[in-house]
Amino acid sequence: MIPKLPRELLWTDKTSMDEFFELDPVNEYFYEYYISLREEPFAVTLDPVKVFNEVYYQATRAAYEKPYMFGIAPYFQDIKANLGWNYSAELVMSMLYWIFEASDSINLKKRNYFKDFIKLQCSGCIYWQTFQKCYQLLKRKKICLKYRFAPKPVSTHYLRNKYIYWSDITRNYDLVTTRCTIELWDNEEDRSEVAAMIKGSLGKGAVIKRYGADDATVINLLDGYIKNNSSFVYTNPSQYIDNRYLEVRIKQLEMVNHAKQSRIDELEADNNRLNALLEKKKINGKARKFTLVQMVDYCKDCVEWDDVKSIVAMLNKLLRRIGTDEDSDLVDSIEEEFKYRKYGDYIMGDKNEFSGNSSHNTIKLPPGMTPQEAMKLLQNKSKDNGEER
Repeated sequence: MIPKLPRELLWTDKTSMDEFFELDPVNEYFYEYYISLREEPFAVTLDPVKVFNEVYYQATRAAYEKPYMFGIAPYFQDIKANLGWNYSAELVMSMLYWIFEASDSINLKKRNYFKDFIKLQCSGCIYWQTFQKCYQLLKRKKICLKYRFAPKPVSTHYLRNKYIYWSDITRNYDLVTTRCTIELWDNEEDRSEVAAMIKGSLGKGAVIKRYGADDATVINLLDGYIKNNSSFVYTNPSQYIDNRYLEVRIKQLEMVNHAKQSRIDELEADNNRLNALLEKKKINGKARKFTLVQMVDYCKDCVEWDDVKSIVAMLNKLLRRIGTDEDSDLVDSIEEEFKYRKYGDYIMGDKNEFSGNSSHNTIKLPPGMTPQEAMKLLQNKSKDNGEER
């Protein structure tokens, strides 16, 4: 049984593109193709460091979890919640697919539910061919990605100020899962500190499920990692321990208390929000609520995308875990509305219904030219007022 890892234990964010280039030189090629998306008709303005961090997090998560078909859709929702926009999911997943294809690892290249689902969902999007071309260039040059997408947890220093659900991660302190969790870190001192954190979470309310191991066996496992670094021992200090170790113990308890208080504050804020939604009487406007349909209609009535993009990002984030597929489609329709305003109705295939002043025009593309290249060529040949240059 593998640990149930949150983002902090799967991927440590990079702070610059240079760090990604050092991670694997193949990232330089994907970066160049990503930068080309800043031009029309793509107009992608997302920070590349943020996008690459999301790609590598989701790729590491997929390589670790090996999801089945029913567990893949949440990946798309998670990306939209993290980056804010509907198109960001297609963008990230298109990059992820072709990065896996560029790998020299058979496990990453082979066909599976995850890759098949990405191809089904994203092969028709406007970003797919861009990164496919990047992969084809790498293939011609016989360059492969060497990175293996193993979990890269954050530093233990960062974890000290976070309230971590160690019982969830270790699946209620299962012996094998607990060991696997600790050994995510390569450094012995880090392993000692993580073991101490897990032992510290074994309060009165902790429940150890017994998968062939009793409570004492789990504690002995943790003590085995802790023993090389006595400052991390979570036991009542003996009266003979000198003041230096007592001070360390006090600081540890203060950090644990601070992390738990932060979690309490988060839960209280969520509780207040839920109470406001459930409250029938309006008190100073706090309980006033609007339907998702009303918010979507408001966004569609706005003239400029800049007036609504922050609302769309908020809705995607709030719907991450509680929204239905219908809710997600409704929010996505806002972006589609503004996309059509800018570029018109983008069609791949046949269209049989026309209204108003619309008409059907057939354009035969030269051999080798893609629809995206044709659109770009047409836009370059016209001014804003529609007159020919």
